[in-house]
Amino acid sequence: MGYKESEYEKRIPADCYKEIKEYEDELLKLKFENLSIYILCSGIPYGNAETVFNYHIKSAWLQDPEELPFFNKGDNYIPTIHVKDLAKIVKLVIEKKPEVKYIFSFDCTAQNTSYDIILNISRGIGSG
Repeated sequence: MGYKESEYEKRIPADCYKEIKEYEDELLKLKFENLSIYILCSGIPYGNAETVFNYHIKSAWLQDPEELPFFNKGDNYIPTIHVKDLAKIVKLVIEKKPEVKYIFSFDCTAQNTSYDIILNISRGIGSG
């Protein structure tokens, strides 16, 4: 992982995300008596009809193409989180009001490379 939650201020976003980081920084500076502000930095949500992996799921189901594609060696890490787990985290933040204001939320699985994700889709739905 590139950063820990405690190092969120060190993040250097790509140009297309600079505005989002500026909003996050401004929100974290705000202080209100009856309002707690948290930034929840989630992995890519999946499950319950989320469409992020639809291309690979449909391709595996139809077996077209026969081998599912991935980029380069497929060793790039892809942080993911099931939408139900993300909802549980939001609920916990509301109920517990944690000390940290910038929170990472993602699956803790060792198989989160693009190769592993695509291979598991292929094995689970297609011919493997």
